[in-house]
Formats: sequence, structure tokens, C-alpha cells
Amino acid sequence: MKNTQKKFKIGIFGAWRGESFIPIFESFDEFEITAICDKSEERMQKALSELSRPVICCDDFDALLEEAYSTRKSELKLIFPEYR
Repeated sequence: MKNTQKKFKIGIFGAWRGESFIPIFESFDEFEITAICDKSEERMQKALSELSRPVICCDDFDALLEEAYSTRKSELKLIFPEYR
């Protein structure tokens, strides 16, 4: 039987801390990481290596939002890892 449940589409803004969320979201069928944003190419590539599928990659928050909405991923939820 095909799973028809709607998935929460997740965008991670800040791969340094956000990378720790990847295994959590990947372990649930209800979530789908669709985007990662980080100014550091190295951190973004490291986070991408943790993912099971291709995602939108941006180095700028505005570009992330523009890309997400222009590709009809308007249900994208963003995760902002807290920085202290």
C-alpha cells in the first residue's frame, strides 16, 4: 500500500548546527529535507553527504526562500539552529 501521508518539507538554515538535525528528520517518513543553506561551502557539502537524496543548496537565506517558493515547495518549514 502506498503511503499517501503528506510530508513536512524541511529547510535547514545553518549547516554547522543544523547538520545534527539531519539524522533525526531522515529517520521519520513524515519529514523530507528539501533544502540546506549555509555560507560555508565546506559545511554545506558535509551536511549534503549525510542526506539520502538531492536537495536545494543555497549560500544566502533570501536565495533559499526564493528557490523554495519558485519551485513550488511553498510548504517548506525552516529550521534555525540556535546559536549561543
